[in-house]
Amino acid sequence: MRRLLIHMIVLLVVAVGPAAAQPQPQFFETLYDVPIMKGMEELPEMALNFDKVGGRIAEAGAIAPDLSDREIMSFYKTALEQMGWQQIPLNFAPYKFMREGEELSIFLEKSDTSILVRFLLQPQEASTP
Repeated sequence: MRRLLIHMIVLLVVAVGPAAAQPQPQFFETLYDVPIMKGMEELPEMALNFDKVGGRIAEAGAIAPDLSDREIMSFYKTALEQMGWQQIPLNFAPYKFMREGEELSIFLEKSDTSILVRFLLQPQEASTP
């Protein structure tokens, strides 16, 4: 009986161990439903959050020293679509996504050493065409 109990404990540890070891995705402080891509660092000084009658306005920013704009937008296109956002096809920046009356714009600003990524969330009716 003792041997059976030990085997069950070992199986439980093996089954739970990998799940517990997996890092949980991090999200922006002000955009709590937008994940922070691995390799990006959130810039708290860029955070803005404002709730109004017509909806919320929130802004977040991150620096990406070792990522390309293609990697960043590929990640966010996939991640945001899985979260119910639909991309608005535009032939110019910024990249825009819509969900439940909100618009999320992603701006990429390149420098010699990194990319600054800025996220702006606003009510759909507040956006410009």
